[in-house]
Amino acid sequence: MRDIPPPHNANGHTWHHPDQLLMDIIQNGLAFAVEGQPTMPAFKDTLSPEETGMIVAYIKTLWTPEQRSFQATVTTSTAR
Repeated sequence: MRDIPPPHNANGHTWHHPDQLLMDIIQNGLAFAVEGQPTMPAFKDTLSPEETGMIVAYIKTLWTPEQRSFQATVTTSTAR
């Protein structure tokens, strides 16, 4: 059974995703339930894009250097 919400630290899976996806999830929420749990609400009416970026930056401080490096590569490879 997975933790809901998932941990965003080094024990979680957040570091596998590019910045763009993390920011989109924070701003727009999730449109589906995970394992029967409630969806994540959208914060676009509450948080500015700059505030969302600060949240993502904070979450990155919870990862190992190797995880940050991997995630930076994923972000760069998916940038538009």
